[in-house]
Amino acid sequence: MEENSNCELNLGQKQTEESFQCKFHPLKKVELFCSSPDCLRPLCSLCKVEDPHKNQDFDVLDAAFDYHWKSVLLHVEAVKPLVSEVDKKLESVKNQAEALENEKQEAVQNVRTHFNRIREWVTARETELIESIDASTQVISRELNSLEQNLTTLSSTTKLSIHEIGSHLDKVNTNNNNNNNNETTTLNQLEFLKNTKKYIDSLNSLLSSLQQNNDNNNNNLTPKHTITLEEFEEPAIKSFIEKIGKIAVKSEQFHVTQYIQVRDYTQLLPDGKQKAKRIYGPQLGENFGRFNNPEHITIIPKHLFETNKNINTNNNNTNTNTASSASSSSSTPQNQLPQPPYSNDDIIVVSNANCQRIVLIEKTSGRVKSIIAGNERDLNYPIGNAIIKPPFHPNLLLLTTEYYGDCVSCFDITTGEAIKRFTHPKMQRPWGIAVNQAGHIIVANYNSNVVLIHTGHTNNISEFGSLIKVVGENDGVVFNHPLGVAVNSKSELIVSSQHKIDILNSDYKLIKSFGSYGKLDGQFNNPNSLCVDVRDNILVAEYNGHRVQVFDREGNWIATFGKEGQDDGCLNYPSGIAVDNESGDIMVTDQMTHTIKVF
Repeated sequence: MEENSNCELNLGQKQTEESFQCKFHPLKKVELFCSSPDCLRPLCSLCKVEDPHKNQDFDVLDAAFDYHWKSVLLHVEAVKPLVSEVDKKLESVKNQAEALENEKQEAVQNVRTHFNRIREWVTARETELIESIDASTQVISRELNSLEQNLTTLSSTTKLSIHEIGSHLDKVNTNNNNNNNNETTTLNQLEFLKNTKKYIDSLNSLLSSLQQNNDNNNNNLTPKHTITLEEFEEPAIKSFIEKIGKIAVKSEQFHVTQYIQVRDYTQLLPDGKQKAKRIYGPQLGENFGRFNNPEHITIIPKHLFETNKNINTNNNNTNTNTASSASSSSSTPQNQLPQPPYSNDDIIVVSNANCQRIVLIEKTSGRVKSIIAGNERDLNYPIGNAIIKPPFHPNLLLLTTEYYGDCVSCFDITTGEAIKRFTHPKMQRPWGIAVNQAGHIIVANYNSNVVLIHTGHTNNISEFGSLIKVVGENDGVVFNHPLGVAVNSKSELIVSSQHKIDILNSDYKLIKSFGSYGKLDGQFNNPNSLCVDVRDNILVAEYNGHRVQVFDREGNWIATFGKEGQDDGCLNYPSGIAVDNESGDIMVTDQMTHTIKVF
């Protein structure tokens, strides 16, 4: 009887609480309840006239809550007789757990024995590995010397060619009768000289790179990855593992072109224990990143801005050289200072849905670099964002989906200029957006249940954004309100729907699907956004699950972190996710706290 009175008290408290925002229409409050057996969820007045809730039976939210609450009380009474039986089963499970613990200890002892055997074998091979590495170093040194000799020979040959062309030009100036033929020959030789100079520049760049690598061979190398075995804590074993890591790095020294940090996701702590190492948000002050309902997030490496600057500079130099070729040889070229890149830091791009704009912040300082919005009007609830980089377009372009605008808008990142806005009849409530290796723009559409493929690899503004393909319509692929999209290194398309993940090949044929509704590892509750890292691992942000899950390329679960709450390790409606390949950090947008949390 006391329990019933408490339940009635809780019921009264629930009824007096404020309504929540509608999931399908965030600007509306829930006030109705769909009675359809396939739905059974609170909705707003707009949901009543839209698919899939159109023509369904609706009740007033409070009345529906009373009915279902009383039904729950009846079920509770029915469950009570089963409690004692469950207790007995728990006691049996405890006994089994003790037996399994004993087996575990025995297995650990066996692993220790085998590990010691492996350590002895690798120690015996250590000298042989080091000798092999030294031999590889000598081979590279010989190649470097040979390259220097070839470069010297080519330089001498080029100087002779320049002298011959100069002599030939003198003859041309004194012989006007054969002017046309001689001019053609001179132009051909000048073209050969131009191509030779390009080749010398490329050899110089390669030579500088090899010299730098050769100098680094003698430096103390730090392991790229730290091997950790939680079961083994002995200092001798840890020291041995670090030595193996150093040898492995040195053996790969000559095959690595750039440093990329690969994260060991198995070390992530679940249930909010993984604390955020940094938080971007309003607590930093007015000049720093401030967000209002942040959605998807993209990280732009700083080297892309340098590439963008070089392309624009080369185009300007081409025009300048063409004009100056007609001037007299006595004119003195003007020295011009090079234009600085747009940013010397990585840029974090954040879609802010409620304030209808895109915010670009510097990763290191957290300061706002710029704010992008439409020139003709504000963006209409921007959610997804992606970039198109050279060579598909000479400038670095930012793409964003407008959820209520049913379109995609494109901007020049460095100037903020609006380039184009495009749409399609099937573009209904566009959500996630990505760009694949072919320069195609991929858009997930929540209401039309399709993924649209548009043209992005063109400089013709009239063709930019034109439709290439509709995925999910009469092709055997079925999406259930697609949300996030990402492309891995194999050009495979990964799409998150309501409670599952689909993987499609480069021809947009379904390879596999995984996931279902639930709270267990490998299950989903509204996977709002996803991304891939350099090893094609899939990272999924669960909006209603308040967590992030990590899977390998095949969809096998690796790790989970985050939970609902107020601590730094908690996530409250995470809506966007990205991986910083330079540091291995995971960046997650947190809608409830209006922040970006870095793990």
